[in-house]
Amino acid sequence: MIAPPKPSPLVVDAPQDPEALIEEARRRTQRRRRRNSSAAGLLLCVGALVLSIHGWGGGRPSPSPPPRGVTIAAHPTVIANGPLTLIRQANGRGGIYTVGRHGLGRLVARCRGCPEVEYIAWSPDGSRMALGVNSYGGTTSADGLHVIDVASGHDRQLTGGPQRAGGMYSPAWSPDGRWIAYTGDRPGTVALITVDGSQRATVDTHLKSDLGWFTWSPDGTRIAFEAGIGAACSDPGSLGPACAVYEARLDGSDVRLLARHAASPAWSPRGTVIAYEARCGIRLVTPAGVDATPGPHGGCAHIGVPGQPVFSPDGRKIAVNAPLHGARRGVYVMNADGSGLARLTGVTGHSDFGVARLAWQPVAASG
Repeated sequence: MIAPPKPSPLVVDAPQDPEALIEEARRRTQRRRRRNSSAAGLLLCVGALVLSIHGWGGGRPSPSPPPRGVTIAAHPTVIANGPLTLIRQANGRGGIYTVGRHGLGRLVARCRGCPEVEYIAWSPDGSRMALGVNSYGGTTSADGLHVIDVASGHDRQLTGGPQRAGGMYSPAWSPDGRWIAYTGDRPGTVALITVDGSQRATVDTHLKSDLGWFTWSPDGTRIAFEAGIGAACSDPGSLGPACAVYEARLDGSDVRLLARHAASPAWSPRGTVIAYEARCGIRLVTPAGVDATPGPHGGCAHIGVPGQPVFSPDGRKIAVNAPLHGARRGVYVMNADGSGLARLTGVTGHSDFGVARLAWQPVAASG
């Protein structure tokens, strides 16, 4: 039985000096992490053991392989670009903000009772938001994957309990808005859940690494992802060969290595290329694994700046969350071919986990 929606934890209002609150909270969190690191590791190990014995917890059935007859349709609606959004939160303070050409904008939502919102993803029609929520040094009832209906404010919590790899939920909506992909409970797996929580499945790629940063092909037949998620793959300067981008069919077969020394893939809405983070900047590759980065190919060919890319809903722009140091740090936007690079703000998307990927809200095109 599916539980009725709970009241939303989202509160839309104006922040009071958000940057000062966030920095203060981050300092407290760093002290708490040092104090609780051993306890956190023990809790995660115990949680993994419990999950391996009892499944997903909460009386829910264990995931089953995706049925062969299940297909995911492409989204038929013509989509335009809504606001670009990012996370600025630490230890429960902050929230989700818009970002534009005048820098950090209005507070879109705050998740009360959520220790750390680590991931956000907009549904294909822009009406709902998926949140990955985690806490360090313990667990709370809010930990897990949430789906928020923006208009009604209803919050449906789809998963809960301790997660491996520090709570790597990394949600990504299927093109038809029916399924959400997120990090599975075993290395090499992708977890799938319907947005009403009624069905679950596990895609096993048989890779040995944790998977994250999922991104679907526009026709819903394949999914790309980062293997080797973690601190070593979050800094563009330290992307080693273990940090790689792959794609696979939804049954876990036909796994293709697209790039090594790579992270944070983003499939273009037109389906022709996948953008990913490289040491020198953003690179493009076709779904068949052919390099498609524009410009000269001497050295490390790239566009933009190093960071995590996300395509605009109409496919014409790429935004980059650049965790660089100094004057180049910030959020950038450019045309999909790399031209017209502009820095929007010196603030980056950030949560307690680290750099938090941007999310671009789709809206239905008028006319």
